[in-house]
Amino acid sequence: MPLGKPLLEFLELPSTNSYLLDKISLCSQHGLTVWAHKQTSGRGRAGRIFVSPSNQVLTFSVVIHSAEPEDRLHLWALWSGLGLFRCLSGKELPNLRLKWPNDILDGRKKLAGILVERGPWQQAGLKSLIIGIGLNVSGYSSDFPSVLQDKVTTLQAATGIVFSPKEVLREILENLQSVIRELHEESSLKLLEEWQASSNLIGSLVGWEKGSVIQTGLVEKLESRGFPQIRMENGQLYTHISGDLIHYVREQS
Repeated sequence: MPLGKPLLEFLELPSTNSYLLDKISLCSQHGLTVWAHKQTSGRGRAGRIFVSPSNQVLTFSVVIHSAEPEDRLHLWALWSGLGLFRCLSGKELPNLRLKWPNDILDGRKKLAGILVERGPWQQAGLKSLIIGIGLNVSGYSSDFPSVLQDKVTTLQAATGIVFSPKEVLREILENLQSVIRELHEESSLKLLEEWQASSNLIGSLVGWEKGSVIQTGLVEKLESRGFPQIRMENGQLYTHISGDLIHYVREQS
């Protein structure tokens, strides 16, 4: 079944992911998509709130059935991001970048976020995943709460073009479908290489909190499970499993 069929469309929901989380019958349908024109309680990674002004943010969730082992399900945040990046890369966004593990940036401003959660359905080795995507389509950063206005952007603000949310949704689902097909036909390492080439991560100076201390290092690559490998100042190669990475702007010598 292609992604987006069936498509359940709502004027308003608390959260498209939350709508699916306790509905086994819906999560048993690979490709089923829930689209809300407004989310009142959208969620992001690590329990954060995802703000979505009415009719300006494309917010939807799609059900994916995956045979990946448990320790690789987190990779769907990268695969989903890659599908979204492919969709947006042809829309006059020269500064488009993937941010590990689940954001899309235009320059240093957030354009989209992804939340991947386990669904309640599981059968014959397949597991249901709920992939939630929020993409800022219309309007301007001034439409967002003041605390976010210097951190976010929209497709309209970045390109000067007014896009149809329904058409963008269709394009995203088509690109996600292509990524899924490639996962079945080819090695995931090829997709990881494409993700790295599309990201702002490799070669970046980053920091992360360990206890109350900020550690820093240069990102060398993603390892096969999708985790960044970082060369620390002491020469040690550190694999970052979870938690935010702080991106620093390196001064030019």
